[in-house]
Amino acid sequence: MPSFKEQYERVKRYPKRIQSEEQSTTDYMDDLYSYFVNCYHLKDWIKNDPSTGLSHREVENFVNSKLSLQICADLANRTKHLVLTEHIRKDAEITNQSVTIDLSKGKTIHENIIALQDGSKHVAENIAQQAFDDWTQFLSTKKLI
Repeated sequence: MPSFKEQYERVKRYPKRIQSEEQSTTDYMDDLYSYFVNCYHLKDWIKNDPSTGLSHREVENFVNSKLSLQICADLANRTKHLVLTEHIRKDAEITNQSVTIDLSKGKTIHENIIALQDGSKHVAENIAQQAFDDWTQFLSTKKLI
């Protein structure tokens, strides 16, 4: 039977993809958005896996207590629906994308800025890492990983 650990491992693999220096911008953006979708939906795997012993409310409260996961929620729902009309947390949206090519090192550096309703801005790649770290801490605290 599938376990939440399967989804956790999937989420764990994505940061390597979005840190890759050899992707086209299109592939990079696909992986970035896929990361946010999979990271946010880890909550459903945890809630629906009886082996965790966690209530739906406990998992939802955790997600709603972490800025990184609230941003994941908005970006995942924007990816699915284009426009957020319900359950808007921070009204997160990727508003600025930059690509820098370092010819001396042969590296492509992607950076994406997420703007929130309150006017604050966050680097998407940092939010992605923080979201993974938040899930890892939560699952470790619950002795599930």
